[in-house]
Amino acid sequence: MPKYSKSDIRYTIREDDFRRIIKSTKLLRDRLFLCLLYCTGARPSEISGDPQRGLKGMTIGDIVYDLGKGEITFKVPISKLKKDEYGQEKRILTLEFDPNNIDLPIRLIINWLNRQYKRFQKTGETKLDQQIFDFTRRTGYNIVSRASKVIGVQICPYNFRHSRLTQLAEQGAGIETLMYFKGSKDIKSIQPYLHAKAVKFKLKREDET
Repeated sequence: MPKYSKSDIRYTIREDDFRRIIKSTKLLRDRLFLCLLYCTGARPSEISGDPQRGLKGMTIGDIVYDLGKGEITFKVPISKLKKDEYGQEKRILTLEFDPNNIDLPIRLIINWLNRQYKRFQKTGETKLDQQIFDFTRRTGYNIVSRASKVIGVQICPYNFRHSRLTQLAEQGAGIETLMYFKGSKDIKSIQPYLHAKAVKFKLKREDET
């Protein structure tokens, strides 16, 4: 397991940081991984999988969007060894966006999905239950480590998780929502986010609709 001891884990990745990171990231695979980290705040192993924990990573079918509603939904896997407090094996996270001005990470994810759908229509090779990534946790860490050089701050995958929770708290999300998005039952784990200043940011859970 990669060690994050040298990383500034409390650094919040803002929109300008993320744009610079994506601009410097050449591989589409790496861009997609970073976008999913940034949008969902999920653990790297929940996105790419972790065989040792019996955890399969996100599949193509775990991402669905609706341009008419301005929503994109992510089904984030949870370890098969332990379901969440709602009895689910996946956390269902929904982002709202402006269809006329789609944020960069969401736009990149939607473009990638559209390419997968077109590939399926032409060749039938793409399957909705196909896992998106096939690499180790170390590879995911290395992708983020390269991004650190762009913003001049040593970050790790946890920074994306921290940033998403910070944005949620800035929106004014309640304790239960923060705990759900983090996938944690320990209220102490979300205490650092309870006093964030409110800013405009749309994000919701499926069970709040």
